[in-house]
Amino acid sequence: MTDRMAVSVVVVSRGRPASLAVTLKGLEYQRHDRFELIVVSDLAPADRPPTRLAPRWIRFDEANLSRARNLGIAAARGEIVAFCDDDAVPEYGWLDALSAPFADPAIGAAGGFVRGRNGVSFQWRCSVFDRCGRDFAQAVDPAAPTVFAPDAARFLKTVGTNCAFRRTALTGIGGFDEAFRFFLDEADVNLRLSQAGWSAAIVPLAEVHHGFAAGPLRTRRRVPTSLFEIGASLAHFLNRHAAPADIAPRLDEFRAEQRRRLRQHHLIGQLDGPAMRRLLQGLEDGFADGACRTAGPARFADCAEGGFVPAPRIASGRRVCLVGGPVRRGAAVARAREAAARGDEVTLILVEPTPRPLAVRFGGDGVFRHRIGLLGKSERTRRRRIATPAARVRAERARIAAQRG
Repeated sequence: MTDRMAVSVVVVSRGRPASLAVTLKGLEYQRHDRFELIVVSDLAPADRPPTRLAPRWIRFDEANLSRARNLGIAAARGEIVAFCDDDAVPEYGWLDALSAPFADPAIGAAGGFVRGRNGVSFQWRCSVFDRCGRDFAQAVDPAAPTVFAPDAARFLKTVGTNCAFRRTALTGIGGFDEAFRFFLDEADVNLRLSQAGWSAAIVPLAEVHHGFAAGPLRTRRRVPTSLFEIGASLAHFLNRHAAPADIAPRLDEFRAEQRRRLRQHHLIGQLDGPAMRRLLQGLEDGFADGACRTAGPARFADCAEGGFVPAPRIASGRRVCLVGGPVRRGAAVARAREAAARGDEVTLILVEPTPRPLAVRFGGDGVFRHRIGLLGKSERTRRRRIATPAARVRAERARIAAQRG
């Protein structure tokens, strides 16, 4: 389609080459045919995972997510700049859905829904936030975009693993504030875009599966290893955007929230007492550091050097759904891999006589695997019920029809 907007997809990665490889594989199957890929990463050329998308690599090895994103923005040649994390995989129609609202010239930002580690439950849908950085869940139509006009008190929040911005809007406000090394960086951008008069859209069908891989600030089980940066970012955010009288109460509130969070990890044996005390002291140190930080927006040229060149087209556009049971599992997996190698969108539903709950995962072979235990739950909030294999397969196909039907 020639009427699609040119999109620059930026993936920032540090210390996670294995999950980055899966993210890049997922991007190969996008239905959108006018996007370029920019990877900002610490990896040396010899260590970079292979991909057929011919990305432009930017070498960067600092623990500053905002600075890394600004490097990606500076290199972007598309009208829209989209971001996806290196531990996430987008649905096939992600870029089509996420870029569509920008046909309205008033839209400066857009975000989508995010599914969690099991590939089924939603980790993030729609929230707005206030000038103290508090989030408030917002009900929206799950089948259509919702536009939020500029507001002085509440702002649509777009999460970094699934968001896009009009490049001129983003560069017009100075990009990401590099004083936010991690946490509240997107919220700060959302707020400043709203102040500049831009509307924002939430796009439910622009879905991303977020794996929450381990990183320098958390374990794979989401246990924090440091609270310094989130403390610093909150203090800086409050200094920039909150009323002076609201700053101390909000810091107290956040302090209590983090204590409760750590206590939960302690109760299930993931943190001991000394670790909790160290983390809470790190939070206090972060508050002090962030209170002294100054805004650090970047400067951008009107456009990156060179013209926009879309990534090579890999996706065939064909949609394939295969089903495998205990007996024919191997044959189904082989067929799925062959189809993915041809560029097809492959959904492989594997049925097994177990109580394991439904789980969805995209693999490095380009296949979305849906594992269904006949005695397990289809969703966390639903009761376990026994159903025939055919009925469970029909239910699963119906559940994903909006994305892959």
